[in-house]
This record gives sequence, structure tokens and C-alpha cells, in this order.
Amino acid sequence: MASSDELLLGAINCLAAATLISAGLGKLVAPSHHGQALAELRVPGPLHTAGAVRRYAVVECLGGLALLFAATRRPGGALVVAIGLAIAGLGGLGLARGSRSPCGCFGNPAGRPLGLTNVALGASLGVAGAANLVLSAPTGAATVLGTALAMLLLCLFVNRSWAWPLIRPQRGTLS
Repeated sequence: MASSDELLLGAINCLAAATLISAGLGKLVAPSHHGQALAELRVPGPLHTAGAVRRYAVVECLGGLALLFAATRRPGGALVVAIGLAIAGLGGLGLARGSRSPCGCFGNPAGRPLGLTNVALGASLGVAGAANLVLSAPTGAATVLGTALAMLLLCLFVNRSWAWPLIRPQRGTLS
């Protein structure tokens, strides 16, 4: 039976994987939003093209998926540390340069600009990745299912402006 620390890390891995996979898939579908945010930060041209953003997206997805399986969890942890540092760095750069363009995370064209949220999220991912380098965590079917549920909830939250009316009908209407 897994210890409470292992179960906690398993839950953290589900959340980290869901965040990375959802963010990566959003960038794969709509790379221009994140590319615009990077261009606003004056990142060199070749690093904010649609192709470059899609490559970042694939790395995010791979990092998230790697946390879910025993054979890839530790290397995935190292990759997640690097991704977390990159996200935190972009957030810091956004803060320093007064970013105004939505960051394009999760493919959301109306999201917040690169800033403090990215710093906090990047730091959290970095800590989660580092924990995978030194601690053991459950992997397999339970973490895959937990990640799928976390992705669903994250998707509903990110898209709440159109999802909420679908979930909760207006008062006084008949279904």
C-alpha cells in the first residue's frame, strides 16, 4: 500500500500532468496566441513562430505524460523542472517588461498576460518535477484516470465563459 506521501505526490503528478498536457494541446491548436505573447517580450523571431510554439507544446505534453508511468517518471521529473523554470522565467520577463498580450496558455486568446501567475505556476511545476527526482509515487491506471479527470475540470475552468451556460441552464427555462 502506498504511503500518504506517495499518494500526495501521485495527486500532484495528476495535476501537473493535466496542466502540462492541457497547455500543450492548447498551444498545438492555437500557436499564434502564445507566439504573440513571446513576440511582445521581444523574444528572437525564430523562437516565436507557430512551428517553434508547437515544438514547445509537444515538450509540455511529453513532460506531463512522462509523470504518469514508472519507466519515465524520473526523466519526466527532470523535464518538468526545466519546463517549470522556463514558464517562471517567461512570467518574470512578462512582469519586467509589462506584458499586455494574453499568454496564450491553454489556447485561450483572452487569458492573462505573462506575469505573476506564470511565475507561480512555473515554480509549482518545478517543485513537482524535483519531487519526482527524489521521491517515489504511484503510476499507472489510477494516475492516468486522475489526470483525465483533472484535465476535464481544468478545461471546464479555462472555458467557463461558454461551458457554464451549458452546465447550468437559465432559470425559468424548460428543458
